[in-house]
Amino acid sequence: MRQSRLVGRERAISVLDDLLAGLSRGEGATACISGAAGAGRTALLSRVGGVVASCVPDGVPFGAVTQLAAALLSPAAFGDLVSACLDDREGAAGRLCDAFTGLAVNRPVVLAVDDLQWADEWSVRWFAEMAGRTGEVPVLLVATAYEPVGWGQRIPVAPLTPAETAVLVRQVLGELPVEVEAAVLDVVRGRPAVLHELAERWVDTSGERWSPGRAAASAEQYPAADGWVTASAEQYPAANGWAAPPGEQWTPARATAAGRAVTSAEQHPAATGWAAPPGEQWTPARVTAAGRAVTSARAARIRRGLPPDALRLLRATAVSERLDVVAAAELAGLEAAEVPGALSALEASGLVADGRPAEPHLAADVLAELAEPERDELYRRGAELAHRTGAGALVAAELLRAAPPVGEPWARAVLTEAAEQWSAQGNPLAAAESLRRALAEPASPAERATLLVRLASAVVRRDPDHADRRLVQVLAEPALATLPTATTAADLLLARGDAETVHRLVAEPGRASTVDPALVALARLAREEGAADPEMPVPPLPGTDTIGVDPARPAAADPAAVDPATARPAAAPVGAAAAVLAGVDAAARASAGPGAAAAAAAARGAGAGAGAGAGAQVEAATRAPVGAAAGAAARAGTPASAAAASGASAGAGAAAGASVGPGAAVSTDTRNERHTPPKPLPAFPGTTTPDPADAGVAAFRLAVRGEHRAAVLDLASRALVVREEAPLMPRIAACRALVCAGVLGDAVDALTVVVAAARRRDARAAAAQALVHRAAVALRDDRPEEALRDLAAADRELPVRCWHPLALPLRVAVEITARLRVGRIEHARHLGAEPLPRPSGYGAAVAFLRHAEAELALAEDDPASALESALECGRVLRARGWVNPMVATWRTTASLALRRLGEHGAAAALAAEELALAEHWGTAAALEPLRERAAAGPRRTVPAPRRPADPLPAARFPVTRPDALSPAERDVAELAARGLANREIARELSIALRTVELRLTKVYRKLGLNGRAALADHWPTRTPRS
Repeated sequence: MRQSRLVGRERAISVLDDLLAGLSRGEGATACISGAAGAGRTALLSRVGGVVASCVPDGVPFGAVTQLAAALLSPAAFGDLVSACLDDREGAAGRLCDAFTGLAVNRPVVLAVDDLQWADEWSVRWFAEMAGRTGEVPVLLVATAYEPVGWGQRIPVAPLTPAETAVLVRQVLGELPVEVEAAVLDVVRGRPAVLHELAERWVDTSGERWSPGRAAASAEQYPAADGWVTASAEQYPAANGWAAPPGEQWTPARATAAGRAVTSAEQHPAATGWAAPPGEQWTPARVTAAGRAVTSARAARIRRGLPPDALRLLRATAVSERLDVVAAAELAGLEAAEVPGALSALEASGLVADGRPAEPHLAADVLAELAEPERDELYRRGAELAHRTGAGALVAAELLRAAPPVGEPWARAVLTEAAEQWSAQGNPLAAAESLRRALAEPASPAERATLLVRLASAVVRRDPDHADRRLVQVLAEPALATLPTATTAADLLLARGDAETVHRLVAEPGRASTVDPALVALARLAREEGAADPEMPVPPLPGTDTIGVDPARPAAADPAAVDPATARPAAAPVGAAAAVLAGVDAAARASAGPGAAAAAAAARGAGAGAGAGAGAQVEAATRAPVGAAAGAAARAGTPASAAAASGASAGAGAAAGASVGPGAAVSTDTRNERHTPPKPLPAFPGTTTPDPADAGVAAFRLAVRGEHRAAVLDLASRALVVREEAPLMPRIAACRALVCAGVLGDAVDALTVVVAAARRRDARAAAAQALVHRAAVALRDDRPEEALRDLAAADRELPVRCWHPLALPLRVAVEITARLRVGRIEHARHLGAEPLPRPSGYGAAVAFLRHAEAELALAEDDPASALESALECGRVLRARGWVNPMVATWRTTASLALRRLGEHGAAAALAAEELALAEHWGTAAALEPLRERAAAGPRRTVPAPRRPADPLPAARFPVTRPDALSPAERDVAELAARGLANREIARELSIALRTVELRLTKVYRKLGLNGRAALADHWPTRTPRS
């Protein structure tokens, strides 16, 4: 048998040995082993031998002392004693003392009482009287209690030191991996009893649970323990079922020997045949979970013995760790005189430390024992108390989040104030939950709309779809849609990129008479950014649109009847691009099979007539599926397709060359054009002052079409001089208009102001949008390193995964271009190859991604792919009427690709068209550096290798798997895997208990697990990471 010992208890053992030695000499004594719960008091008590009475808080008179009498007296003598005590209750304590002192006349007697603090009043009286007699007879009276009693020698027992605990862990469980042992030490915290209960939960390689029965503490193993008596199997599991012998069989020597030989399985399982399983079966997470279960079970046993006052105080302290003892006592309804005793009992039992629950999960256990109505009432009264006593908004809001709706105005105000404080402290989860809870309180439509918008801002980084739903709620509910807050909601929704939803909701019938002009402006901007041809028809927007064509409105009956002063100049340059697009389409058809020669001839014919029929070719080219024809030509790569493209391009070049140059005629024949010519400008620059948001959007829409540059500059300046609360996206649109006009310095300054305003409003998506556009300006100004810094700042505001699919291509395009400019071609290639979530290919932003891909292809010496991507960029932009070359220099990129393919005529035509458009717009000087940089870019970036210290980024848009967890489910799963109880998880994440249960159910189903233990085992390897 393995020799067992009590670690760190040498002094206490020495004192007990001296008392036993004195008992053998006929000297009686009284002693009390005192210490906190779990410190090992019971283990020391077992060493003194004798009979043991275990006290339980059942209130049965003489419950402890009768256990001792029954073990030491014969049945007949015990029955006579009980009858006598029942007849004379006042003298019962004295009669019991007489019985024990009578036994001590013939032999020494050891009387042990465990957990004296739970003893009934009559047993305590007996103990006090018996302690007064131990000096007269050879009786050793020993008790254990949380605090020292007023009689006999005191034997204090403190928690083990870390070093002592480590020794005991190795003695009980054997050698463990370092991280597992550290987890065990963290759970035990110097409490031997906790370690031994944890050992009971240890499993062997077969997965079977260890139990006292398997320990086989047989009489053969413990001959001295044969017939040992114990009060309950709960106190001494290994002694379960041992029979109590007649007292005369016991002698002091035998009692001493048995006490030293028998250390129960609770104290030293390794000494009773228990074998510790291999440590690798246990992980720190499983140890933590098992430790919480052990401490919860121990605390539950202790709580059953608490006095009523102490239990009420414990429940009050469990409600909130922010309530001090004074407030908790008031919540518990205790008088000032009752508080010290109740608090002392809680601290001695180890349930409370420094006026707070000793461990957070113990507070959750305490509240879980209450019925739901009782628990809700406790939280409600706690919130009212915190509000009334000025404990602070955070304290009151924490209690309100767990309470049902109060129905009073102060509750919503407190929750809103707390949300602001939590947000300032960097705790968006608590802020969001506080706002959700505030929505449950009564509120006016305006207050409700404000709460919804603030909630969307709080959750956009973690759950952007939820944020969008809250904003849509504001725009869709009739009672909220006409409020000024609806404009803010649309602004935030558009900032993340959901242009189609903004357009659709603002265009709904019934808004025309009440809609805010700024809201209509946002909808027009959304229409520009959304799909060129929406799958679902959208009603016309309220008001009159004087720019472009509203797809929801019928086209003009006679587009030719246009004022010549406002007609589009130089039809031939437009035809040059159309001829190239048509030529590539013809090349694709030629490479498809029989009839290639005829198709190529048709393509050449189309190119030759570019100058005369540009409008028809534009219509044919832009109606083709985006990228389909060009992709076919690029994938073919055959001499036949190259020849077809050459013929078409040559024809286009000839037509363009004939029409571009000094004194080129202005064409007013637009009857074959797809897009209606620009309408006369509204009265913006005249006597009527436009709404700033409308001005900003109008400036952007005119700028991308390359029309009325002077008006664009005026409108943009008006849009940027606004109130603090003005919408942000129209201001960003005005900045983009300035960029198109070549005024980069003013655009950067204005975008910096927008970033600051967005941060003050907690509008993270708008701040990210402004930073990305500022990065794009830095790229135009040949400052790629600064662009990368702006992109990093944008990611801090709104991670890439949180961008809406319609806006995401722009963000990716800017990064690809920035990586190219600093020579990180492999990094740029990795970004370009990453699939984007749907429907990212339907908005205007995809044009910028196609252009970035074209530049990347040129840098990798793949002109065919570059041409394909550049022409697709052109199709997307022309479908919207965005012909201004300052939007994207796709013609330059395509011309560079054509030159590498040997198509110099078509390349010259595209370059000439771009220059002519820039001259008409007034930005030829600003365009030239962009063209030069595009031509020099591949030569500069190709030789630059990727730095070894610059690793490729992880995938940011993983393909959704059937078992993928949402961010909210991952949060709950991670805490559950760490061993937190459901109520602890609810408190940690500031969500409802029922929500935790539902999310855990989904986690188990998605991951194919059958409970918390399996989750703890598999969490590090099975959880999908974002």
